[in-house]
Amino acid sequence: MSQNKRRAITVISAGIFIVAMVMSFMLTPALADTASGETGTRANYGSVFYADGFIHEAKFNNFKKTFIIDISQYQTNVDFNKVYAAGIDGVILRVGYRGYKYGAFNADTSFDKYYTQAKAAGLKVGAYFFGQPDSLSDSTDETNYILALLKGRALDLPLAYDLEYATNDSGLTGRLYEAKFTKAQLTSIVNNFCSIVRNRGYEPMLYTGCSLLTTKMNGADLTCSVWIARYNEFVDYKCNYTMWQFTSTGKVDGVNGNCDVSVLYSEYDNGTGGVVPGEPLTDDTTASTSPSQPATQPTQPSQPVTQPSTQPTTQPTQPTVPVTEPTAPADPSQPVTQEQIPFIQMILDILLKAIALIAAFIPKIAALIAG
Repeated sequence: MSQNKRRAITVISAGIFIVAMVMSFMLTPALADTASGETGTRANYGSVFYADGFIHEAKFNNFKKTFIIDISQYQTNVDFNKVYAAGIDGVILRVGYRGYKYGAFNADTSFDKYYTQAKAAGLKVGAYFFGQPDSLSDSTDETNYILALLKGRALDLPLAYDLEYATNDSGLTGRLYEAKFTKAQLTSIVNNFCSIVRNRGYEPMLYTGCSLLTTKMNGADLTCSVWIARYNEFVDYKCNYTMWQFTSTGKVDGVNGNCDVSVLYSEYDNGTGGVVPGEPLTDDTTASTSPSQPATQPTQPSQPVTQPSTQPTTQPTQPTVPVTEPTAPADPSQPVTQEQIPFIQMILDILLKAIALIAAFIPKIAALIAG
């Protein structure tokens, strides 16, 4: 092969490479703009992110954003000092759960130990309970059981009621699903939890999926903040929420395997050492007044909580066949085994990488032919 031909091939390959790089820089912000929000960055939190970033809704531009993980007994031997060093601000621990088939009440075996260790590491701590109520009175029983498990411990982050449909090989199932609540009924169940919990000095929160929130509840009538699960680069549902669980396969130092990671839109230090979910900030230190926020915040209980008299007199027995419980809270209408990166962006990324790869190998091929 002549020197001119080799030179031409080299020039062409360099041109392809330059075009690929330019396309990459041009397309990335264009894709981010589709959600009219603010792009995230992985520079500060490294392995927390499952993609190059994610997009906050524009309405959260003036909110403080902190990163929270939620874990249970399924995550073993957690090193909370490493979690804190990785840039995580807080952890929401599962305090217990309800069997979705038989309704057995169960305490999470890791809660007591993890609460102490997380607090010692300097992390903010909250709690959640996987509920499966089939009536309003049943939700009262669940709430009283949650409070009994907490034993008066102070929480820096909200106490969340995890309501979602369970699934098995046949599809949606469980006590909550079989109850076939109307929107008004399920909304009343959530508000019942919120009322009891707030009266005991805790900040209530609902955890659920976008689909359940928007189709099975009256979101505008809820009396607590909302923590939603949506495994995507941005939330593509129209709903009100103050915390977003964006992945169930996060990688965080100190946690073996995967864990759920969320971003909390909030401010710290509400005067009681807790967090006010959803109150906007004018900057990182000065809080603005939110008209929907109570003027006085609930104080943390100073005395241990005794077993409520409204605890069910007949405690459901544990079935002889183990109850299979969902291992990670999630939106049942969405896959939870992989992240849902937008299809168009995925195709463009593949094309760009292919072009760059071809450009890199053309000079080597030309050299071999010339040799």
